[in-house]
Amino acid sequence: MPTIVQKNNRYLSRVRIAGHKGISSTFDSYHEALKWGLQMEAEFRRATPERQRLLEVATLKAAMLRYREVVTPTKKGHVTERSRIDLIIRFYPTLVNRNLEEIEGMHVADFRDALVGSGYAPATVKRYMEVIKAVFKTAKYEWGFRKLLDPTEGVRMPSIQNARSRRLTPQEFQVLLASCDEHPSYWLRPYVVLAVETAMRRGELGNLKWVDVDFEQRWARLDATKNGKRRFVPLSRKALEQLDYLKGLSFGERVFPVQIDAITGAFGTAVKRARIVDFRLHDLRHEAVSRLIERGLSVFEVKEITGQLTTTIVERYTHLRRDDLLSKLDL
Repeated sequence: MPTIVQKNNRYLSRVRIAGHKGISSTFDSYHEALKWGLQMEAEFRRATPERQRLLEVATLKAAMLRYREVVTPTKKGHVTERSRIDLIIRFYPTLVNRNLEEIEGMHVADFRDALVGSGYAPATVKRYMEVIKAVFKTAKYEWGFRKLLDPTEGVRMPSIQNARSRRLTPQEFQVLLASCDEHPSYWLRPYVVLAVETAMRRGELGNLKWVDVDFEQRWARLDATKNGKRRFVPLSRKALEQLDYLKGLSFGERVFPVQIDAITGAFGTAVKRARIVDFRLHDLRHEAVSRLIERGLSVFEVKEITGQLTTTIVERYTHLRRDDLLSKLDL
């Protein structure tokens, strides 16, 4: 018989079969917990050895825990993915306590709607659903669930309409630089100028090492990029000036001797002091991409510099100033 334990108005069903790892799942009622436990015991007894091994990770919760311990640590964004898995397990028991083989599209859709109803942004909801998709894919192709179907297939993803078009006016940019000069961190102004001149992402620029900067050839090598591909970023004269300044003050291997979160915090302080409204650190990349286009570079050249996978993404990041367009039309 399965062991049923009541905890916080819910019922934990625990099944133990000699020679196998115990499995458990939580339910809203005693009847559901008992029914599941009896079904699992019956399946264990009549299953083949291979099938018995699969039953040990039969619920989505068990599969996600295994995925978190085995697969997640191998990823660059392992910390973020681990927190997403923990949130799904903790707050959505009606989904994760189901057997993998019984989860259907409607269950995933209910999960999506619950996230949206809780106020999560469409892009965030999409990332949580991608975690579930990855767990099912791993279970099917690496853990022996050969007949397992992906329940996220065909489930409508929430529409993402969060593209930003905020750019700094020339006056705002000068005010921002002046505010950076007033900040006690000597590296803040160089960071802002380099971000605009190179279009590097926050992490790429924040983790840049001196060994990856070639002053003679005028490029910076990026190994730890978002898409995993090495990239060489050309350095403008303004970028070289800032790097030369930082080099004279550097005592470590990194160009910016601080944690990335410290850069974000310092930038936020400078923006607030400058009284610039609705401008974030990542908007510097939008600004940089737009400036590259305005300098006359092609979309394909910008794609190579920025490391964006498609020209469509480049276009999404590009926001030309209306005044510049008008001045060209009036020539």
